[in-house]
Amino acid sequence: MSARAWLVLAFLVSLNTLNFVDRTLPQAFIVDITSDLQLSYTEFTLIVGPAFAIIYALTGLFTGVLADRVHRPRLIALGVTIWSVMTMATGLARNWAQFAGARALVAVGESTLSPSALSMLSASFPKARHGVATSLYYLGISIGGGSAFLIAGTLGQQVGWRACFIILGGVGLVMALLCLAVADPRQKRSSDDRQPHKPAALMTSIQEALSAFTAYPALGWIWLAAVILTFSQGASVLDQAWLVREVGMASADAQILVGLVFTSGSITGSVLGGFLADWFAGKWAAGRLYYLALLVLLLAPAAVALRFAEPSSIAFVALLFFGSAGFTLGYGAIVPAILDLAPERLHGAVLGATLLGMALLGSATGNVFSGVLADTILSLGWSTPLRAAGLTTNLLALLALPCLALSASTYLRDRRRAGEAL
Repeated sequence: MSARAWLVLAFLVSLNTLNFVDRTLPQAFIVDITSDLQLSYTEFTLIVGPAFAIIYALTGLFTGVLADRVHRPRLIALGVTIWSVMTMATGLARNWAQFAGARALVAVGESTLSPSALSMLSASFPKARHGVATSLYYLGISIGGGSAFLIAGTLGQQVGWRACFIILGGVGLVMALLCLAVADPRQKRSSDDRQPHKPAALMTSIQEALSAFTAYPALGWIWLAAVILTFSQGASVLDQAWLVREVGMASADAQILVGLVFTSGSITGSVLGGFLADWFAGKWAAGRLYYLALLVLLLAPAAVALRFAEPSSIAFVALLFFGSAGFTLGYGAIVPAILDLAPERLHGAVLGATLLGMALLGSATGNVFSGVLADTILSLGWSTPLRAAGLTTNLLALLALPCLALSASTYLRDRRRAGEAL
């Protein structure tokens, strides 16, 4: 591995960090935003869920295909510019419609990043280190997600939630300019591969990528498992409100606690998850899938225990740390397994389709499911609707286990067939 590969990785991590600061900041300010804009839990989760994810998922499918054809750093630069301008617009929103519209357009920009970045890393690092490279890339979730809460608990207390979004957009515009100096680490291609593609060819690639999920059953089953796992994490969108309104923490204290614990926990998950996933893969052909199944069996009971733990106890912080690690422990297994099961020429498109499912059917649907469930339970007079909604959503992760078992049953055959595909 060259020094250039590590520099590319470091820059992509910084972009993904900015991406997740922007994506998580509304959750960090949920108490302020719902109060200022007079939103219910359902309305808020519709904004941070479908309003964001539908656009992210659909445009992500096309940007994943484009990542196989165009200069990827320039594509990313365009995306960062779009999301940064719309982040500033988020801070200027005065009602539900304006806020939702700004977040939806933020998604257009953010959809360019991961398909391009992950395919760049695939070309920069040897296959034996794809798990590590992927996990390090997803440090952006840890650092960015945690930093959003720390920003809310510190800078947000001084300048307010609106100014935080405007400042963040300005930082993004600077990062967009830096993207233009990054080289695209593509592997050498034949002259036929360098020919320009017409729009019809893009649709053909999308169709081929979608058909791969049925042509290679192991790929389809791991896709479904990834969707279920991200759905089960959907309740986290309400966790800040849960800590303030049901656990009884002060808003700034809850923001700083979540920021520190989420950052440290999810960084641990990113680094440890990549090495563990690669270790499992070295022991067993379908080792990445076994590793994911073990994670589910450990994380589901921990999520239940967290909802009932005494908030002043060490156990509460430890369980919050473990749950935070769970957000990133699986990425070092899911993405390399997806790439192993897809023909190389379709990597960008298949990643786009995977992110589509995880964002739209997983995260967004899980967000709204939790919000609607919380409002429904609240209307019935329960004193802890957020805890009940969180427990229900978290436990649905167990449905991923049969999907992983079915994927493992054809993993070897499908990986061999994908490797032989032109």
